[in-house]
Amino acid sequence: MATMLFKGWKMAIWVSYSMFFGALWIFLCFFCGKFDEYSMKYTREEMSNVYSMNISETAGMIIVAYEPSVTTPGQLQLRKSALLFWCGTVSILLIQYVIMIFCGTSMHFQMVEKLKNFSINHQRLQKQFFKTLVCQITVPTVLFHVPIVPVLSAPFLNMKMSIQSGIIYSFFSLYPPIDSFLLMYIVSDYRNALSKLLSRNKQVYTGSTAFSTNVSVRMS
Repeated sequence: MATMLFKGWKMAIWVSYSMFFGALWIFLCFFCGKFDEYSMKYTREEMSNVYSMNISETAGMIIVAYEPSVTTPGQLQLRKSALLFWCGTVSILLIQYVIMIFCGTSMHFQMVEKLKNFSINHQRLQKQFFKTLVCQITVPTVLFHVPIVPVLSAPFLNMKMSIQSGIIYSFFSLYPPIDSFLLMYIVSDYRNALSKLLSRNKQVYTGSTAFSTNVSVRMS
């Protein structure tokens, strides 16, 4: 029944869904996170000290939470663009997680009910696939979203952190190998096939080494 939602004209719904949130993120970055005169002045010294870069010649996005109040000299006021960026980013993440949790929970209960009519091996395989799906959602949450929350929230709490954020973004490169490893480790059929392949390669390598040794002995 669920596959019917991805056939024919209904595919346009899912394409529009992805394009909508993509366009929303572009809007937030371009209009709320773009450099302006105050943000460049505010971060010019920090960029020079930490990154040894001239911010005037750097492409990117920036979030400055506060600026001097126009009405009350000596005090700070919250920048609306920064607040809009934070709310928009957090909202996009929350919406995706609510959808994933709802669909995952619904799929789990339906799967448990329908798997009663299948064999034990088939039940085991489907449960392993579901466990893999849960892990594949958890890993990017831990590697990507959890580290980025303090970075986005720190300016609004008036916290000062002087670190190279590239360390956080380097975690992105860890996801592809971890994602494949989870699939091969949790699903027993894949794990057994990989073990047999490694054992076979080890035997071939050992056999070729022994053959080379015999040849060298005969030649000597």
